[in-house]
Amino acid sequence: DVDPSSVIVDPRTMRPVYLNNLEKDTQYRSWSRSMQELFRPAWPGTIRRIGRNMITVVVAIDPSCGEHLRLAAAFVRIVQDN
Repeated sequence: DVDPSSVIVDPRTMRPVYLNNLEKDTQYRSWSRSMQELFRPAWPGTIRRIGRNMITVVVAIDPSCGEHLRLAAAFVRIVQDN
């Protein structure tokens, strides 16, 4: 592990990194961008395909902590497997 006192993280310079960006990734280009899609009739259990980033998970990790890095790797695997 890295000595925590030697790591400086300035949150003011951080930007989100989208692992699965529904608004910009080409694989979702054919999905509707309209939120009105939520109000259209659908069969029970049908999941609407809306190409908008409606749900965002923000994970703050300590890069000096091995457990946090393993957690970040698990998130990446989950996104890549879907």
